[in-house]
Amino acid sequence: MKITDRDIKVVELGLHMLDSVIKLYGNKFVLPEGFDVLAGRSYIREMLLSREPVEKIVERWPPEL
Repeated sequence: MKITDRDIKVVELGLHMLDSVIKLYGNKFVLPEGFDVLAGRSYIREMLLSREPVEKIVERWPPEL
């Protein structure tokens, strides 16, 4: 499944929510099993955990996802 321009706002909102949860729980937060597959083979996870701003994650979204 590819993310289209139409879908990107929904993805961006979800990333902001996930980013807030990670900031709240810090190192105690563990992403659910299978999240990496849903999140594009760990691309999103790596970017969020590296504290990349959500806007940059969306801006550099790999086209193959």
